[in-house]
Formats: sequence, structure tokens, C-alpha cells
Amino acid sequence: MFLFRRLALLVLCPLLSRGVAAQSAERVDPASCPYEACALRLSTRVFHGVGVQRGLNGPIEPFGFAGGALVRAVAGVPAAVVEAEAGRRNHLRGGVTTLIGTLAWVSLALIANREANSPSMRRNLFIGSGIGAAVGFYGGTQIARGDEHFSRAIWLFNQALPR
Repeated sequence: MFLFRRLALLVLCPLLSRGVAAQSAERVDPASCPYEACALRLSTRVFHGVGVQRGLNGPIEPFGFAGGALVRAVAGVPAAVVEAEAGRRNHLRGGVTTLIGTLAWVSLALIANREANSPSMRRNLFIGSGIGAAVGFYGGTQIARGDEHFSRAIWLFNQALPR
């Protein structure tokens, strides 16, 4: 149990701190901001993950766990907010589901390693691996759906900017 708590802290602490760091994303009125200065894009940085960047050379805000920075960045366009919120829900659902599937699969592998002489363990390992893979695959599809919603949110926000 102690090992499980330590693993949970190692996984959750970086995710939660990234969400807190994303609180500084600013709200911009799209009607009064030119496209060149306010267009949004996602920027990927090595060792920092994905960030939201406003304009060509603007600061990069950490994306946050489940895209909280993007939801705040598109706040001036209601349709973009709806898409960003849908993406956030899908990303959160996908991340949690993938984590649960991975932890279930690893736990089953550890139990199977400890009880390798049990005749029913092969069958249980096969069934558990299939369930873990299915749950992980479902989580991956939810994350992909979230990415699609985030892409639409950025497109809708950028479309509302004056050129």
C-alpha cells in the first residue's frame, strides 16, 4: 500500500502543479485585438509539454492539466469556450481512464509475478490484460477527441479576430 501511495503522488503532483501554473492565462477581447498580436496557437516545448501562445512571439502559458489555460484564453468567444470546455472534459476523462487502465495492468502484472505458480493466473492475466488495454484505448480516444475540440476552439477564436 505504501508503494501505491508513493506512485500516486509521483504521478499526480506534476499534473496538479501544471494546472495551478496555468492560472495566469489572460482574457482578450477579440474585437479589439488584431490578428497578428492575438491569434492563438499551441506551442510544444521540450521538457515543458504543450503551451498556449498568443501572437507570434507572445509568452507561452503552460497548457495545464486538461487544458485549463486554453479555456481561459478563448473566453472572449462563446462558441470557442463551449469547444474548449468539451475538450477539457474529454481530456480529463481520457487522462483519468488511461491512468486507471495502466495502474490496473501494472497491478495485475505484479500480482501475476508474485503468484506465478497458480494455474488460474494465466487466464486471469489474459482477461485482466485485455480489460486494461481496452480501458487504456478508451482513454486514448477520449484524449484524441479532446484535442479535436481544442483545435476547433482555437480556430473559432482566431476566426473572430479582426484582420
